[in-house]
Amino acid sequence: QSTLGNGLKEPTSTVFAGQDPDEQFTKNISANAIDTFTVKVIFDEEVDSSTATSIKNYKISDLGYPAKAVLSNDCKVVTLTVPKQKSGVAYTISMNDIKDLAGNSIESNTKVVFAGKDK
Repeated sequence: QSTLGNGLKEPTSTVFAGQDPDEQFTKNISANAIDTFTVKVIFDEEVDSSTATSIKNYKISDLGYPAKAVLSNDCKVVTLTVPKQKSGVAYTISMNDIKDLAGNSIESNTKVVFAGKDK
């Protein structure tokens, strides 16, 4: 029967034209120094809170690991509290073991560069 309760004369099928399944972690990631002790990492998709807020998953060249990692309400921005930066220095964040909401892991040693700020 159809959804209106009428009998169907021929067999029919319904096709759902939804999105393709999420099978990989996006590589579109950026980072920006907000001030001397704060860096924002911006992901192109929502990330898992438990992996995105683990400080051991971020290592910053010349600065080491952040003291704190906080995920935004939209689950796309992680704010890192870092040691004092030097203005104009190019820092590299190496990221590991971060997952998106579909369970896909970031590629090992994914790197993103940002310019340090000292104000």
